[in-house]
Amino acid sequence: MDAGKLKKLDLSYMSMANIILVASKMRPGGKIGYFETGIEDLQEVLIGCGVYFSEDKSKDGRIPVTISIDDEHFKLYIKALAMRSEDIEESIRIFGDFYGYPQCCVERYIKDLKNKLHPITRYWSQLIESKRFPDLFAIFHVPCGPDCAESKAIDESFIKKLNEIDEEIAKGYLDGKKANLAWALAIHSDYYHADKR
Repeated sequence: MDAGKLKKLDLSYMSMANIILVASKMRPGGKIGYFETGIEDLQEVLIGCGVYFSEDKSKDGRIPVTISIDDEHFKLYIKALAMRSEDIEESIRIFGDFYGYPQCCVERYIKDLKNKLHPITRYWSQLIESKRFPDLFAIFHVPCGPDCAESKAIDESFIKKLNEIDEEIAKGYLDGKKANLAWALAIHSDYYHADKR
């Protein structure tokens, strides 16, 4: 994988990381956004990486692009989209397969929704109660809990692969995730402590 070509595009570190992980078959699918004006350059890079892609309709000059390791995995994404209104739980399971999320995390996500609990709020509350800062930085899903072994293994493998491909992209991606997580933890901590008063 030629990370230099990715760096020439107007992509966030998160999008570059997503492309690297799908192209390396570390995750089966993902989503990125790109500007209409340079979409041909992105298409060329994705084709060169062997990544299957499909573009959605433009939203405010940005095109959502679904990427996957092959056509079969992309069909999972289409299937999940088609059944969202009929069977949300099965749709979430299929999306979980498409994105490569651990089954335990997908099932916890469904349980949270059934209990009318936002999965991210539940996870942040678990972190706050355990007085821990999040230590899963490279994953793209909400873990079932702070000690999820599968999430930790995925996180470590993603970090290793990103560093193997390009240390600058790995650092930019992880620094951005850490900053977002610190901000989110501060916000959730305020809400959490306000609820406990």
